[in-house]
Amino acid sequence: MKVVKVDYADLESLTAALSGQDALVSAVATLAIPSQKLLIDAAVKAGVKRVIPSEFGCDLKNPQTRTLPVFAAKVEMEEYLDSLAVKGVLSYTLVYNGAFLDWGLRNGLYFNFKERKAEIYDDGNQLFSTSRLSTVGKAVRRILTHPRETADRAVWVKDIDVSQNQLLQLAQALTPGEAWDLKQVDTAALEKDSLAQIQNNEVGPLTMLGFLKRAIFASGYGNKFEHVHNRSVIFRLCRLPVSAL
Repeated sequence: MKVVKVDYADLESLTAALSGQDALVSAVATLAIPSQKLLIDAAVKAGVKRVIPSEFGCDLKNPQTRTLPVFAAKVEMEEYLDSLAVKGVLSYTLVYNGAFLDWGLRNGLYFNFKERKAEIYDDGNQLFSTSRLSTVGKAVRRILTHPRETADRAVWVKDIDVSQNQLLQLAQALTPGEAWDLKQVDTAALEKDSLAQIQNNEVGPLTMLGFLKRAIFASGYGNKFEHVHNRSVIFRLCRLPVSAL
């Protein structure tokens, strides 16, 4: 593996790093999503054929999800890639895999296992699609080995559909006799509060988290993928039963 140091604010630096490459898989973090525009420009200049932007999350083809401010930069990148694909200068693939399962369990997205605490969003029964990091990696590999079938489109993958209450029940089964501190949280209120922070120019490090929790845990946001590519000829990814958690 070759590691190259680049300046993400310098087109020539990025172009040099991408020179001779057939594909660009971006995994930049949320706050760095806007920097992908220059990265995409560099890919075009370097002759990169396929770009997979840093999506790897919620279904942005869902109209309600697409309008949430936390995804504004991702939507902008999608639209920019589409405009370039129409011109024939590159192709792209968007990967929607829902919330990360293993990462989320380790980092407290679903509950705080160490402190035996959990915020239950809405009624906690909404099923949402989730994927392991390894599944996302397999999806990316299959995209790159099936460029024609995956060109200029989105693909959806998942390991399981699960609710927050189901995950909590599994966690409680692993801590028999221990009391859990549970708090009910309304995701509509989270969204309203986050919008108010933006309108009042009081954006903080947790402002966008309210929108994200709305997209993952609330109904109506396409968070339970009804159609995925796991079992198609393109993706042959194993499904993970809830009992395996």
